[in-house]
Amino acid sequence: AEAIEAMAVSCNMHTFHDQEPTLSGVHHLAFRTHAREESTAFYTHVLGLAVLRESEHSVWLSVGTTILMIEDAAPGEITARAQSQDFVAFQCDVRELSKWRERFEGYGVALEHSTELTLYVRDPDGRRVGVSAYSV
Repeated sequence: AEAIEAMAVSCNMHTFHDQEPTLSGVHHLAFRTHAREESTAFYTHVLGLAVLRESEHSVWLSVGTTILMIEDAAPGEITARAQSQDFVAFQCDVRELSKWRERFEGYGVALEHSTELTLYVRDPDGRRVGVSAYSV
């Protein structure tokens, strides 16, 4: 927090407090992969996301008002680390958590962890992904 405050002071950002910009949501997430077809299959079949657009090097998927981009990683590029605790959770209805559990089982996707309101799995790249009914 001190580093951010120091950066704000050095950039004279303290003069903008009455005109603070706001963010209204997440426009898109971009996941890099060396196996685009496998990752796309996971997100479309297992999670049920719809394809919005495809190009030579990426697939855009619809997640409500957010776009999830599955992009080709460059040769040698490090993508998701298998044991990383970085995490993205997709929101679901609490009444559907048991259906999601069954869906993961049906597709042979191992449940890594679960809580009362969230199910945690790994995508083909090892990225930690979940469905959550947690209310903010």
